[in-house]
Amino acid sequence: MAIDEAITQQGLQIAKYKIIGNVDKHIFWPSILSIAAILVVVLCFSETAAPILSTFQSYISVRWSWFIMLIVALNFFYIMYIAFSKFGTIKLGKDDDKPEYKFLTWICMLFSTGVGIGFICFGVAEPMWHLFTSTHTSIMNTTGKPAGVPMAIQISIMDWGASCWGLFSLGGLAIALPSYRKGLPMCVGSSLYGLMGDKVKFSPWSKASDVIAIIAAVCGNSAALGMGVLSICWVINRIFGVTVTTTTQTVVIFVIIVGYITSSATGLNRGIKYLSTTNVFVALSLCFFVLLCGPTTYILNLLTEVTGMCLSEFVQLNFFTHAGSLKQDEWVHWWPIFYWLWWISYIPFVGGFVARISRGRTVRQFLLGSALAPVGMSLVWFTVFGGAGAWAQFVDNLPIWQTMQAQGSEPAIYMLLETYPFGTFACIVALLSLIIFTVTTSDSASFYISLQVSGQSDGSAALGARILWGCILGAMAIAVIMLGDKNAMSALKSLTIAGAAPFCVILVLMQISTWKMLNKISKGTF
Repeated sequence: MAIDEAITQQGLQIAKYKIIGNVDKHIFWPSILSIAAILVVVLCFSETAAPILSTFQSYISVRWSWFIMLIVALNFFYIMYIAFSKFGTIKLGKDDDKPEYKFLTWICMLFSTGVGIGFICFGVAEPMWHLFTSTHTSIMNTTGKPAGVPMAIQISIMDWGASCWGLFSLGGLAIALPSYRKGLPMCVGSSLYGLMGDKVKFSPWSKASDVIAIIAAVCGNSAALGMGVLSICWVINRIFGVTVTTTTQTVVIFVIIVGYITSSATGLNRGIKYLSTTNVFVALSLCFFVLLCGPTTYILNLLTEVTGMCLSEFVQLNFFTHAGSLKQDEWVHWWPIFYWLWWISYIPFVGGFVARISRGRTVRQFLLGSALAPVGMSLVWFTVFGGAGAWAQFVDNLPIWQTMQAQGSEPAIYMLLETYPFGTFACIVALLSLIIFTVTTSDSASFYISLQVSGQSDGSAALGARILWGCILGAMAIAVIMLGDKNAMSALKSLTIAGAAPFCVILVLMQISTWKMLNKISKGTF
């Protein structure tokens, strides 16, 4: 990987390599070395690393829960204010730029890039967890009862809905404005332009933010990839009788790596675009199948009630810390706090990727589309699968919750699907959808990280760079699974929080920077 030439671009020192193309060496090498150090620790000092990660997770979740809940909740109202303000008509790009993708295609790409894996893994399981363990159902005295099902589903929608996508929208807007209007590299460092001006091009602080963003993205995506692999392996064992070992998990990860590298090699307008559109159609078909074969009337009643609850209780739930208990609430720390940190770790690559595919849209279109459109999918998905799972648990006496306690979240959706006509086929469809979601999420992550380190503003990165970062994501996921062994999920959660915690500060800086950039644009000085 010899240097072919050194070039200077807009004050940036760019190294050009024959295999991986242009890289900003002040971002690339610190990121590579930091991730390599993490891998060494994970692989060589796993017995020491696991309790350290767990301790760090506990510290962040307990001591800083109030701050994390506050910035995430306020962020949603912040971007909604921007969307409906005078800034809403500002274009991401030149005034005559047109959107690169049709609205439906754009939404499919958003959804498949961000949270699709979790929908398959947790569509049935998460409402069940909240029903039997959440603080909210405990306060209502409906723990483990049918009366608690609407609240359990609402909590699931909150975890995957508006506040989550509000984070991605903020990140995408902060990156898109300086990239499309100033020609800056499409990276997290550029999002601080409103605070630093032209100094952002070479400031060590902006470079540091890029390195932190890449580490957070790698950790967050590795967690998602690992979760997807655990679920894939479970259903392979369930349907095909294949014994699951660490070797099996490694082979599955390798196949997925090949899949998303192949998708990445075909380019943004082929691989991710067509896979995303196809898989959203497959997922919606599976959702419709459960609606028809399951307790249709009950699900539709739930959908009506949960919609009303989401509208009426959105604010209260987003600021909820259970302060009235006068003691630390373990459920709050290990559910909403973990989710917010997980989504914060996703801001660099999901927000950046959303920025990359959104040129030509107005700020209002961008924020309302990216923050609110996926909420509808979350509402329908968790109501249909969560409602069907609850009905199976309480009416059909299917021991979903008992099985989850013994085996984790993975069995839940497949246990439900097996009770319906053509159940085995439905399980295979769910498995296929999960695999594609895993591929598209990791594909978009490797695509954006390679773009971020390239120092380019044209939305392109060399194929070799995309392959390199795809392999790094896979290596990290393999390492975490090896670290976790039987407690892989706990290890995945701890590593995600470790990567996301420093990015909380950058999130606040992005909010301030975005406001300053929008003000300058409205005054014609940007």
